[in-house]
Amino acid sequence: RRDKTESMKIMIDNGKEEIVLREFKGANAGGDAFDKFIEMKTDISFYASDSMRIIIEYDDDSQWGWWAGIDNILVTASGSGNIVLGETFNGC
Repeated sequence: RRDKTESMKIMIDNGKEEIVLREFKGANAGGDAFDKFIEMKTDISFYASDSMRIIIEYDDDSQWGWWAGIDNILVTASGSGNIVLGETFNGC
């Protein structure tokens, strides 16, 4: 890596504010290798709103960082209400 200034944040936007759930800073913020990963499970029901968004932000500090890998995101819900997915990701 370059000068170890990379960072990655996983955040929730509840329509009023962005709340950081997890933050990785410094050396290998994006991970050491594709086969070395962490699993993260978080209850986000506390932040539920009509306009809730999950935000994943990688910043290489304009230092030509190598990469950051995000895969297999699963959001589940219980109870009543309408679940609306705003992005199909079909263009990926």
